[in-house]
Amino acid sequence: QGVPPNFFTMADEDFDPSARGTKQYWDEAYERELGNLEENSDADIDDVSEVWFTYDSIKRVVAWIAQSQLLKETKICDVGCGNAAVLFELAKKGFTALTGVDYSQGAIDLAARLAAREEVPLALYLHDLLAEPYVPPPGAPFGCVIDRGTFDAISLTEASAENRRRYVLAAHSMLSPGGLLVLTSCNWTKAEVQAQFGGEFDYVTDVEAPQFKFGGRMGAQYSISILSRR
Repeated sequence: QGVPPNFFTMADEDFDPSARGTKQYWDEAYERELGNLEENSDADIDDVSEVWFTYDSIKRVVAWIAQSQLLKETKICDVGCGNAAVLFELAKKGFTALTGVDYSQGAIDLAARLAAREEVPLALYLHDLLAEPYVPPPGAPFGCVIDRGTFDAISLTEASAENRRRYVLAAHSMLSPGGLLVLTSCNWTKAEVQAQFGGEFDYVTDVEAPQFKFGGRMGAQYSISILSRR
């Protein structure tokens, strides 16, 4: 499917392609983080690997999921899982059917080593959300998909609008009807997320995020949107 006319937002003009939108950037980043883990195998996850949006955002996402109506056996997938930090926190809350996918082999290797160290059973797969034709990962459909930065990174790719549209369709195909997408973004406001996902998802709620004041106006450091698959 093509890009709908209303898919573009006023913020599109502010986005230029960035290194963070390339696979090379992430492959090199995870190669460094694997090296950090080799040198300091007992370190906390955030000491050997970058945690997007800080652990505060992970705690907010996990707390919301834990108090939601999702069952502990609900199949949950973290897209662009990186070091799988959010999955480890969900495991502490008793969730048992946890999957992580990433298009960087280094991320999968890092998550696998940390999972073995922490003795947390995770299903981890090399997976590209923008592959054509798109095929959902093993375990799909899921009851919940978590994204902490992948949609943001895709926003920084060449052909950003087309790739974001492909992401929306991929996320939709990964979820069961009524399944939840928990999307954390520092690039897009709640309203902008709704505008881009509204064709395939219904807005459920948002999770309160830290606020800041600049120029006399209040803003959020990031947004956490909860969307339900139609």
